[in-house]
Amino acid sequence: MRSKAGSDPFSLGDPDETVDRIVRFLRTHSERIGARHLVVGMSGGLDSSVTAALCAKALGGRRTLGLCLPEAETRSLRSIQDAGEVAGKFGISFKTLDVTSLVQTASNLLHSPRKKDSVVPYGNLKARLRAVILYYFANTDEGLVVGTGDKSEIMLGYFCYDEKTRVVTRDGLKGRSELKPGDLVFSLDLKTHVIVEIPVQKLYEFDYSGEMYHFQSQNGDLLVTPNHKMLTERPNGRIVFRTAQESSRQRRILMPLPHEWNGDPSLPLTIPFDVNQKHTKRTISVSIPDIFYMAGLFIGDGSLSQGSISIPVKSQMTWDEYVALPRDVRGQFVSLVQLSPRAKTYNTYETNFALPSYARPEIRTKLVRILEKYAIGYSQSRHLIRISSRTIHDFFAQFGVGARNKHIPTWMLQYDSRTLRSLMTGLKDSDGRHDDSEGAFYTTSEELKNGVVQLLVKLGVIPSVKLRPPRVSRLKGKTIRSTWSYEIYYSVGGARNKCFDNSRTEIIQYHGKVWCPSVPPFENLLVERNGKYAFCGNTKFGDGACDIQPIADLYKSSVRDLAFHLGLPRRIFSKPSSPELWPGQIAEDELGLPYDKLDSILWRLERWMPPKEISEELGIPMRAVARVRGRWLRSEHKRRPPLAIKLGFRTAGQDLRLPYSL
Repeated sequence: MRSKAGSDPFSLGDPDETVDRIVRFLRTHSERIGARHLVVGMSGGLDSSVTAALCAKALGGRRTLGLCLPEAETRSLRSIQDAGEVAGKFGISFKTLDVTSLVQTASNLLHSPRKKDSVVPYGNLKARLRAVILYYFANTDEGLVVGTGDKSEIMLGYFCYDEKTRVVTRDGLKGRSELKPGDLVFSLDLKTHVIVEIPVQKLYEFDYSGEMYHFQSQNGDLLVTPNHKMLTERPNGRIVFRTAQESSRQRRILMPLPHEWNGDPSLPLTIPFDVNQKHTKRTISVSIPDIFYMAGLFIGDGSLSQGSISIPVKSQMTWDEYVALPRDVRGQFVSLVQLSPRAKTYNTYETNFALPSYARPEIRTKLVRILEKYAIGYSQSRHLIRISSRTIHDFFAQFGVGARNKHIPTWMLQYDSRTLRSLMTGLKDSDGRHDDSEGAFYTTSEELKNGVVQLLVKLGVIPSVKLRPPRVSRLKGKTIRSTWSYEIYYSVGGARNKCFDNSRTEIIQYHGKVWCPSVPPFENLLVERNGKYAFCGNTKFGDGACDIQPIADLYKSSVRDLAFHLGLPRRIFSKPSSPELWPGQIAEDELGLPYDKLDSILWRLERWMPPKEISEELGIPMRAVARVRGRWLRSEHKRRPPLAIKLGFRTAGQDLRLPYSL
C-alpha cells in the first residue's frame, strides 16, 4: 500500500531511456578497460535475468556468458529452464554447471554443519563458491563479472562521504568528480600502522536525502552517513572500524595516526653534479639529506636567474681554433699580432637563496657549511647567497619558478621518513616555524601545500590547513596587498592520535550526492574536508563479488517494470524472489513484507523519515517498519575487515609492503 501516489521513485519514466543509459554504461565501461566479454550468474530469477538481457543489448549475446550454477538442495528445474529461456531469447552464450559436488567437498572440508542455526553461513558458502566460478570464467578470457544486485538489496550496506569531502592522492586532492580508478591514494595498514600507496579500485556515488553525522574538532572535520565506517583507535592501540552511529555514542573518538613512512629502500643515497666553476670541471656527489635540506630552503626562499656577462678578451675564438692558427718564425700566432681587445659574452645561471645575514644568520651558516663541505663555489651579499652553476641551476628548476609555482617533486616523497625529515627541516627554516607543541608552514602555492601535507603524513603527522585571505598593510606610505595563502599547522609534540569530542558532534539533514571509493585490501584512505585531514573507512566489505553492477540504482519494483519492458517471460518477474541459498528460501518471507511495501519503506528510510511517520503514512505496522530499519542499520558483518591482534613487538612482517610501484 502506498500513499502519495507518484512520490516514490519506482516508476521508470521512459523505459527506453533507462535501458539506453544502462547499455551505454556497460558498453563504455567494458571498452575503457578492454573487457572481451561479460559474465553473469543466471539463476532464472528477476534480477539476474534483467541484468543478462541488458548485457546482451550492450555487447551482444555472443560476448555475454550466462552461467547457471544449481546444486542439489535448492535445484529447481523450472529456474534452470527460465534462465535458459532468457538466454535463448537474447542470444546469450549459456552454460549450466551443477556445483553440488563442489559445495559438498567444501562443506566436508570445513566440517560445515547443516543445522538450523548454521543455515546462513552454509548458504553464504554456496554464494562464495559460485562467485569463484564466475571469476574463473571471466579471467580465462579478459572478462568482467557483472553483479545482479538491485538497490533494494545493496542500500543496506553502503556508507559514504558528503560532496565536500576530498581524497588525498599522490597527485593532490581530488573530489568525487576528479578521482578515478587507478589513482594512488594513502591507506593505513591496520596491523603495522604504516601508510601504503594503493590504487583506487572502484567509485560509488548515490543521491541521498537524510541524516548525516558531522564530527568536528580543532583539527578534524567529517560528514558521513550513519552507517559509515569510522577508523578509530582503542586505548590499547588496536585500530578498528565503528559506524558513525556507534562512534557518536562514545564520549570521544580517537582517530589513528600513521607510523613513519618506510619509503623505497632502493633509491640512491647521493646525487651527482657536474660542476664547472672557475674554469675547473669536476663531478661531486652530494648526499640526499644535504640536497633535501637545500631543496627545502630553495622551495621556501629560493629563486633562479639567467643572464649574461661580457669580459674583455683578445679573441672570441675557441681554444681549439686558437691553437690551430699559423705561427711566424718566432713562434707567435700571426693572426693575433694586430688584434685589439674585444668583449666576449658568457651566459650565466644563478641559484639564489634569500637568507639575510641580519635576520637569519644561523640558517645562512647551515647552507654555507653544506656548500663548503662539497667545495661548491658561492658568493654572498647582505641579502643573498648565490651559486653560479648551470648544473645546479637546472636541478633546482624542477621545484618551480615563482612562489605560486613551487612544489615538491613526486620522486622526493618516495624516500623514507628519516630522509624526508631533512626536507621538512629546510622548509621550516625557510617559510615555517615551530615551538614545543606546534609547527606551521606558509605558502601561496596549492601544489606545494598538497606536497607538504603528504610529506607530514609520511612523517607520522596529520596536519590541518587554513586558507588565509589577502591582507592590506602600509609600509613607508605605500599600500601593500598580499595574496591568498595557505597556513599548514601540525603537531610537533609526538601525539599519536587525533581526537573528536562528541560534545560537538551534530546530526544534520542532508540533501545531495554521497560517494565512496573502494580501496582494497585495507578499505580506508586519507580524506580532507575544510582543510582538515583524517584516515577514515570507505566502501562496504563482504558479499559483493562482482566487477560492475548495472541495476544497483533500481529498486526491486523498478527492476520488475524493466523486466516487463524488456519482454522477459511473465513467470520470471511474477514469481517470489529467492537467492536459493537453502531449500525453501524466499526473500520476502525473510523480510516479512512484499517488495512493493519494502521498497516504500526503504525509500523513506533513505530520506530518514521517522519510523512512526512511515508506519502511519503507509499503513504498515510499526514493528515491521522497525524490523526493516534495524536490518538497514545493522549490516556490519558484511562490511567489517578481518580483525588482527596488535602485538607489542616488531616482526619481520611489519616491514612488508604491497608490491605496488612507487
